[in-house]
Order: sequence, then structure tokens, then C-alpha cells
Amino acid sequence: MDPLNQQPETAEAYNNQGEVKRIKGDLDGALADYNKAIELKPEFAAAYNNRALVWGLRNLSMQSIKTEFFVASSNSSIFP
Repeated sequence: MDPLNQQPETAEAYNNQGEVKRIKGDLDGALADYNKAIELKPEFAAAYNNRALVWGLRNLSMQSIKTEFFVASSNSSIFP
């Protein structure tokens, strides 16, 4: 089954779906999925990390990117 046609219900599923969208170049879609992953699981460091990567690809402010990486590193016990 195509992961983009599934309705994810977990933060991990939204994060994975965001990865697929980012790789395909759908940065807006990826960002929406990472945001949903963070909404569902605020301590999910990988989603913050991935969101910062998308912001970097979209040339958003360096302060926003630094904040995301800080949050990800603060939750490093759950970040592989």
C-alpha cells in the first residue's frame, strides 16, 4: 500500500509520511505532516529535526532552525 494514501494515526506515521513527501519535493505537505506529528507527540525529537530540515530547504530564519534543533536535542533520549 502506498504510504501517501494511508491515513496515519500516530506521530511516527505522520513523520514517515512527511519524509516521503520531503523526498518527493512536497515541502508544504511534509511540513504539515511534521507539524501533526509534533501535535500528537510533542516530545518526538525526530519530527522537530525533520521540520527544521524543511525550514532550511525553504530558507526560513536561522533562529527558527536553531530552535528546532535545540528542541530535538533536548529530547535526545528518544532520538535515535
